[in-house]
Amino acid sequence: MFREQTVLLDAEREMLVLEKERSGKLTEEGEFLRADRNRLETDIGRLTQQIEDMRVAMLPAEDEPEDIAALKSRSELVAHIRLLEADCVGALEEGFDSAVGQLSLLNPGLVTEGTGNTHQIVDGVIVPSPDSPVVDNDGSGEA
Repeated sequence: MFREQTVLLDAEREMLVLEKERSGKLTEEGEFLRADRNRLETDIGRLTQQIEDMRVAMLPAEDEPEDIAALKSRSELVAHIRLLEADCVGALEEGFDSAVGQLSLLNPGLVTEGTGNTHQIVDGVIVPSPDSPVVDNDGSGEA
């Protein structure tokens, strides 16, 4: 009987030790999980603020046209800018050709060779703009 009680007491002690170890491990894990949760909550707050800042930055200006305000991304904006650039170049070419046509009509025999919508006058001479390709008024590409 004494031996059985000793074995029982040893088993109870061992269970207590295991429970304390398990409890300590759970406490450590709980502390780790709490710290991890706090870090994640901080990250969520920071990211939520970044999203709000981006949303505010994308709000249209008061005087912004509706077609520009409707753009939702940078790529849409870039595509719109390229379209406007192409429209401007087309309008420039049309306007120049129209002006040359009108002057030619009013001044028969007017020399238009060596002129172009990208040319400029330098020291009394018509020269191609250094920033633009050389294209004559006749569209031949020869200056």
